[in-house]
Amino acid sequence: MSTQRLDLFISALTELLERTGDEPTMLQEARVLLQALVQHDDWLPDTQAQPSAERYQQYPLFVDPLGRFSVVSFVWGPGQSTPVHDHTVWGLIGMLRGSECCQAYAADATGTYQPQGPVHTLRPGDIDAVSPTLGDVHKVWNALPDQVSISIHVYGADIGQVQRWVYPPEGGRKGFVSGYSPVRHDPADPLVQRLASPLPITTMAQVREALLIREEIALLDVREEDPFAQSHPLFAANLPLGRLEADAWQRIPRRDTRVVVYDNGEGL
Repeated sequence: MSTQRLDLFISALTELLERTGDEPTMLQEARVLLQALVQHDDWLPDTQAQPSAERYQQYPLFVDPLGRFSVVSFVWGPGQSTPVHDHTVWGLIGMLRGSECCQAYAADATGTYQPQGPVHTLRPGDIDAVSPTLGDVHKVWNALPDQVSISIHVYGADIGQVQRWVYPPEGGRKGFVSGYSPVRHDPADPLVQRLASPLPITTMAQVREALLIREEIALLDVREEDPFAQSHPLFAANLPLGRLEADAWQRIPRRDTRVVVYDNGEGL
């Protein structure tokens, strides 16, 4: 299974966030990017699609090293739901598999949160948005009584570390930090290692911009020689992944040189 679709989404979203700080513009464009991702159900690793009988799971797919956004797969077992809760940051929800329901909430005159408007049902390819400016409090549940459902959530922070609130039916609020669900996998699995990597994603536009201002970059294509010979980015040098650790010190003359690796989305 290739992570190319996810990688392209992360790269495009990173570029978008660097280009605009206007939330309405950003959400409009990010919605299109997320919809393109969830229209295909061939990229999510099985390790981040596992339900639990105890509660819904939220697996990290990517956390921006600068804390600007995170991408999370929510896996819902039959009948599972969230409490009424907020996010405190912008968020987009894209339905990948199955179906889920969302009920918005708003505070009444006493400060108790009550349902607001009709229940919103998401099906594969559908996108929903939340934020403190649009409406930030809701309850979500699996719409299917006998099937697992999966949605892809994107948040404007490392959502697993954000202080948030749940709103009990009796009123008031209780603080929580969600964290993330543990990924059950073989630590040697290169796909999972790649998804969990703390290294930042750099776009080709960012590489070009850095080269134009004469920043020194070692752009390494880590595919084998044959794919590299067929096509590769301008100025890239070929250094296959299997030889990277052994040969990089000979190929890169200065230790403070920034290194950018490229694999054309092959999951290396």
